Amino acid sequence: MSILKVDFFLLHYCINKLYLLYLVKIGGNTMDDIKNKVQKIFTKNLNNLLSEHNKTQLELANYIGVSNTSVNKWTKGYNTPRMDKIDLICSFFSHKEGGFTNRHTS
Repeated sequence: MSILKVDFFLLHYCINKLYLLYLVKIGGNTMDDIKNKVQKIFTKNLNNLLSEHNKTQLELANYIGVSNTSVNKWTKGYNTPRMDKIDLICSFFSHKEGGFTNRHTS
């Protein structure tokens, strides 16, 4: 790994740690809080899209190559898919990625 990459990763790590300390100090959200909020938003939006497009969890699972159990866990908010699966989910619904984690999706 080049020195530039190491410096970038170290800088990124330090900025994240400082930001977390700042959030805790001002009583803001922790990374776990943020992760939970994003997961809830994703779950709600995924369920809405399945309903709006009259698609089943099994159809989505088959399209993206995962088990129906995985999709079921996503729709219940137990897990969140990796980014490569989110790309495939977006393709399934012909949807832009940001819609899954932004509140404005119906």
